[in-house]
Amino acid sequence: MKFSIKRYRYKHKLTQKQLGRLINKSDSYVSLVENNKTDPRSSTLEKLGCHLDICPKEMIIGCNSLKCATCCYNKSNIKREK
Repeated sequence: MKFSIKRYRYKHKLTQKQLGRLINKSDSYVSLVENNKTDPRSSTLEKLGCHLDICPKEMIIGCNSLKCATCCYNKSNIKREK
């Protein structure tokens, strides 16, 4: 499976290290995911979605699913972990 996480990370002006800290992973892990060397678990995709303000389905390249209007990853519906 391919993911477009790098694009969303750039959009939020985060380094791999910063994003890794947000999701409790190393910067090398973020690099592996961005370069499609490993597939993240669904729980990691959910954390990425929360911190990058995007539905995890939209990060999957080639996903044809449409995000529902009440998606919990819409900016207005997100409750961030501290």
